[in-house]
Amino acid sequence: MATCSALGHHGWMRTRSPSVALVVGASLALLLQLGLPAMSAHAQPAGSTPIADPAPGWVREPMPYLGYTIDLPASWERVGGDASTPVVSIDDIRTRDQVTADALAAAAQHIAADGGLLDAMGLWSVDPVSLLQLGVVAGQPYRIDAAALQDQVDASLTQRASDLQDPVVEPVSYPVGDGFRATYLDAVDLATHQELHLRTPTGRSLIVAASIPGALDASLDATLDAIARSITPIPGSAGDLPAPSEQDLATAAGLLHDALPARVGTLELRRETIDGETLVGTTAGDGAALASGLGALVRIPAQLTLGIAFPTTDGSDLLVAAYRLEGVEPSAVDALLATFPDLWERTRIGATDVLLSPVGEGGRRTWLAAAPLADGSAALVQVDTTNAALGRATVGAIVAGRTAPAS
Repeated sequence: MATCSALGHHGWMRTRSPSVALVVGASLALLLQLGLPAMSAHAQPAGSTPIADPAPGWVREPMPYLGYTIDLPASWERVGGDASTPVVSIDDIRTRDQVTADALAAAAQHIAADGGLLDAMGLWSVDPVSLLQLGVVAGQPYRIDAAALQDQVDASLTQRASDLQDPVVEPVSYPVGDGFRATYLDAVDLATHQELHLRTPTGRSLIVAASIPGALDASLDATLDAIARSITPIPGSAGDLPAPSEQDLATAAGLLHDALPARVGTLELRRETIDGETLVGTTAGDGAALASGLGALVRIPAQLTLGIAFPTTDGSDLLVAAYRLEGVEPSAVDALLATFPDLWERTRIGATDVLLSPVGEGGRRTWLAAAPLADGSAALVQVDTTNAALGRATVGAIVAGRTAPAS
C-alpha cells in the first residue's frame, strides 16, 4: 500500500521560490518548538442548516478544516493521531499486510502533527476487512480551473502509475463536484489505486484517493462511489464559500506589506505576502503547530493572510512574520497569547505587551505580540532572531508603525 503522502496530498503542493518557501516553513515551525498551546478544530457553525442523516449502517465523519462531511460504512475505521495504534484493528492488519500497517502509521503521524487550518488532509480511513484505504485531501492548487483538472490527473499518473497496466481515466459527476476518476496500478507497491479529482461549484480542488492490495471488485467499487456521493459541504465553511475576491486579497496583502518594516537599522528586508488558501498543504511535521493554533481564531484559510520579511543579504539572522486574521477582534489575539505557558516571559516594548520565548538553540528567541493593522483588523506578529537588540528593535518598528534603528 502507498503512504498517504504518495497518494497525493503533498504531490499537488504549489511551488514558489526556494527562499520564500524556506522562510514560510521556518516561521510556521518556530512556535511548536517553543510550546504553542493546543487548540481544537471548529465544528459545524452554530445555527447552520442540518445535513440529512447518513444511510443505515453508515456513519458521518466531519472534516471541519477541509469544510466537508463524508459518510463511511460503520465497519470502517478512521485513522487517529497515535502512530502505534492508528486504528483499532491495527494488530490484525499488521499480521495480514505490514505495508498497509506502515501506511496507516504514516497517516497517523501526519495527523498527530496537527496541521489544523492549513492541513490538506481531511481524513484517512481503512476498511479492516478488505484493507482498502481511503483519504480525502485538498488538491493543489486549492482552487482549480476546470481546464486544468485533466492536467492534474495526467501529472498524478505520470508520477505514480506502473507501466505494467494501462490506467483507466473516465469523467465523473457527483453532488460535490465534477471531474475524473483514474484507476491504475501503482508503480511502487503494485496496489490498485483509484483517485477522484473533483472540482466543486466554488472551484475547490478535492481529491478522494483509495488504495487496496490486489484488485477492486464490483462491490468495493460501488462502495467508493457511494462514499464520493456522500461528500457534502458544511454550511458556512471553507467547503461552502467562494474564493475571496481579488480586491480582498489585495487589501489584506497591502495592509501586511505596510505593517512590516522594509528596514531595521541598516538591515534591508524583503517583504512577501501569501494568502491562506495558497498556504494549505504547506504545513507538515514541526511546521503544523501555529496553523493549528490559529485555527482557534479563524475557521477558513481565506481568513488568514501571512506576511513575511527577511534580510535581503545572506547571513543576517532575522525572521519576521505577521498573520492577519480577518473577522477576528484584536482582543482575541491577546486572549490567545494569554494562554501561553509561564515559561514565556511577559514584557513590554513601547506601549505593547509582548511575549518573549525562552532561549533556544544558539541563543534564538521569539517575540510575539498582537498588533492591529491600519484598518483595525487583528494581526499576530512574530519576530525570531538570536540578536536580542535586533529583535526588540524589529518588534518596536512594527508596533510603532515605523522603521526603528537597532540599538
